Amino acid sequence: MSERAVPTSTDAEIDALRRPFRLGALACLAAIICLGGIIAAYGTPADRAAGIAERWLVAIGDSTRDRLLDDALDRAAEHGDPALAADLIHPEAAEDGEPAFTDLRVGRDVDPAPDFARIPYELTPYEGERTTGWLDLVDTDDGWQVVTVQIDEPGAPGLPIDRPERAPLGFWIGAFALGVVICAGCSWAVRSAGAPSAGGTGDSRDHAPV
Repeated sequence: MSERAVPTSTDAEIDALRRPFRLGALACLAAIICLGGIIAAYGTPADRAAGIAERWLVAIGDSTRDRLLDDALDRAAEHGDPALAADLIHPEAAEDGEPAFTDLRVGRDVDPAPDFARIPYELTPYEGERTTGWLDLVDTDDGWQVVTVQIDEPGAPGLPIDRPERAPLGFWIGAFALGVVICAGCSWAVRSAGAPSAGGTGDSRDHAPV
């Protein structure tokens, strides 16, 4: 008749970790679900007009770089006619194969209309002076599209370029609360893993074979 196997200290440690591991996995799953809920509540799948304006100008800036012409024009054409930016590009940029802009910055929408946006910009053309102006965009079925490029007269103050919009306060509060919950859950799981089981003192000698 075979003898009954005596549990070792390793077996006891594995048994002690199984429950905290399962609880930790469930806690991680719950955290992911909570994070998804926060993003769904405060996020939006729509692109911001300012982001599209910057993306379009970046693509225009790449259109003069060596071996990037076709790709840059395709990226720009997704959000507006690249020909609208002809006056922003210095001819020497294409000749030298350099980016059309050495510096670029856009601001937030200064027009309150829901389907129209006016985005101020500030850029420095290759071998040129700092240029300011704005882009007019309209919200279409295909998203925001650049329809007008305006260049300020030299010396004109231009539109203010404010800081980009911040995330809603509720998003920060929810993210902080989620972080607290995750930290508390991990701390509890670690303490549970080190707690002695009901049938022993937590010392590996309790499970040593006789």
